[in-house]
Amino acid sequence: MITVSSHLKGDSDGFIPWGSVDEVSGELDLTKGAIELAVNDEPIIDKRSWDYIFPMWVYLADAVSALCNSGEGAFWFPDQPLQLRLLREDGNLNVVLSGKGVKREAMAGEIEFLEAVRARGLEFFEETCSIFPENRDSIRPILRRLGGGPLRVATRNAHWEERVSQQQAAAIRAAEQACGRRMNPCERDGLIVDIAGRSLIFQELFERATQVLRKGD
Repeated sequence: MITVSSHLKGDSDGFIPWGSVDEVSGELDLTKGAIELAVNDEPIIDKRSWDYIFPMWVYLADAVSALCNSGEGAFWFPDQPLQLRLLREDGNLNVVLSGKGVKREAMAGEIEFLEAVRARGLEFFEETCSIFPENRDSIRPILRRLGGGPLRVATRNAHWEERVSQQQAAAIRAAEQACGRRMNPCERDGLIVDIAGRSLIFQELFERATQVLRKGD
């Protein structure tokens, strides 16, 4: 399972989930925060590696786009000697954080990773448009890049079960069985964007899938 979340760094050592932030004083590019990224419960990026969160997300979006085009992507953190490297290897994705005496590494399913970053990245940039409305014009091209282009092509062309974790796929199948029908492609795509990259227990996943199915009846 791939999980991705965004947090604003508070005045002390605390962090606030990005989605619960209403406004932030100061410039967007200098706003401090953290991306948390874990592969199968193993943290690759965590709150200890906080930095300027907006450029860090832009760099991550560029790295996954490069991965789609060439099989490899990487970026340096905005204000510290840490590098995240993404490398396609034998049908899987090697995710490596290195620098400052740190090395964290994990193997992930490439499509699931791309879907998680795409979904939670779209969420981050859409929320950022609300928090920093004066920056909407500069954020929209990033939203278009994440919402379309090679990243969208890669996820759209994959089988839907590659786009989510085994637990997430099992919850969708269980909900379909309970409701007596399968989701259509539009319903499934919307649900995957909702759950990809999120840390949700099976019951929460099942309930979200069931809501989608019942809404379409």
